[in-house]
Amino acid sequence: MEPITTFDEADVEFDDNGWVIFLESVDALEEVLKLDLGTEDPKSLAPDKKLGAIFWGIVDLKYDPRLPILERVKVLETGDGRNSKFSNHGSTIPIRFRARHKFQEGASLGRFTLVSNNKRLTHDEMFMAGYNHLMPKQLVLPREYKRGLAQEIIDGLWCSENDVLVLKLLNRSRAAGIIPVTVAELDEVLQELLQIPEDMEEWFLRKVPKGNAETIDIQWGSFEEQYRHWWSNECPFFAVEPCCSSFPVESEVDNKLYDPTMRVSFVLRRGTSPQSPISCDPQINRIANFVQLPSFHNWCCMVGKNLSQPLTSILHYTRTFHRPYNVKSENAKKTLVG
Repeated sequence: MEPITTFDEADVEFDDNGWVIFLESVDALEEVLKLDLGTEDPKSLAPDKKLGAIFWGIVDLKYDPRLPILERVKVLETGDGRNSKFSNHGSTIPIRFRARHKFQEGASLGRFTLVSNNKRLTHDEMFMAGYNHLMPKQLVLPREYKRGLAQEIIDGLWCSENDVLVLKLLNRSRAAGIIPVTVAELDEVLQELLQIPEDMEEWFLRKVPKGNAETIDIQWGSFEEQYRHWWSNECPFFAVEPCCSSFPVESEVDNKLYDPTMRVSFVLRRGTSPQSPISCDPQINRIANFVQLPSFHNWCCMVGKNLSQPLTSILHYTRTFHRPYNVKSENAKKTLVG
């Protein structure tokens, strides 16, 4: 096996399709897939040699090859790498970023941060760029409860009674305010989230006899915490999406099937044209990928008011995955920068 590259820039270590492997038979494929083909981390650059970055972001993906080709990949979330969580194997990603990149402050950083942190803007940008097939169908509605709201959502998303939906605050990250809910309990949960008590002191006093678990010692990520995010959020709208899943993979820990999520970390760099010294479309450097497995084999029983952990723990908790790798790709430029 020999590495080849399609890039001639001096600062590129790895790229898409940088390894070509020829197999004499299909039987050899199983052995190749067991090989550890992870690459070593690129060397750090001196402070004055570091590459300028106008944005450092992440994309969480779901993939299911059983679906029609245009429905196989779904973008769950985008986010600012500075505020994102990189656990276990993913913990090396911030180190890799800081070893070779430095931020270039400016208007571009603010624009990309705004779009990536707002779920409505992310959805609209992807749609206008022609990549709406990569996004889950989304409804954005006022944060006001009304009779028939649940049915309006069910009709708008073409839901069946067995579906699971995800309720999201438009401007929150790190799973704050993200609540998976079954269609059966959608109306009950919407009433809880959208009808704020008029007398908060009286509401709190009714909670006191139930113990600290519902007052001052709330479990992180539980429904008790999540609806407080909703009540205190200043954005007048919320989003609803179908809950997306990947093709299940077997864990090496307990040999059970889990629903994986891939997190891709990337950097946008200011582009330049050989014909002009002025900036052009940003370039994309993909830093690393890593696959995350949920912490529960059957997380669907932990939705709605039974939610006891944040959705990032239920759907994105890292249990076992392949070693992350470094590549550079221009292929997704239109998707990420519009």
